[in-house]
Amino acid sequence: MRDGEIRVEWVPVGSIRENGWNPNVLSSRKYAHLRKELIRVGFVAPIVVSRDGSIINGEHRWRAAKEEGFSDVPVVRLDVDEITAKTISLNLNSIHGEFDRSKLALALAGMEIDIPKDDLLNALDYTDREMAVIMDPSLNKEAGGGGGDSGECECPRCGHKFVEGKAGGDGPDDAGGDVERHTLQ
Repeated sequence: MRDGEIRVEWVPVGSIRENGWNPNVLSSRKYAHLRKELIRVGFVAPIVVSRDGSIINGEHRWRAAKEEGFSDVPVVRLDVDEITAKTISLNLNSIHGEFDRSKLALALAGMEIDIPKDDLLNALDYTDREMAVIMDPSLNKEAGGGGGDSGECECPRCGHKFVEGKAGGDGPDDAGGDVERHTLQ
């Protein structure tokens, strides 16, 4: 396969397997939502596998497909050694964008015009409270989720605590922990 050439093939779900070293986990809530989305829209991203069928990326999608009775799954097969497969897997599982809170709120507000709120909440797997806090972050403090005058906030989804407008992620070099850039998980 040449650089830049990607070939997606559909293979029997039983012909590929988990790799045994994947550190990525999903909460039961996220996994249930993944299963629901797989039924609702099908696969929108193929599973990445090594030449021997070991999953590099997409183990949760594969497992959900098996549980939902899919007979075939889309895969992209990479001809890489195990060390490269592991680095690809770890990188793909750790490299994700974060929501720009104001753009997320605008996108959701625009969607609420065309989609009944309950349908939107169901499609996005947000609770009514989570959606309200996304649309108006001050509600998090008013409802006791934050620390009042201290500016401390809490993510309504994962409980991560941080100070609004200041760096405060998981480590001293993490500048992405503020309320505007925190990823809702």
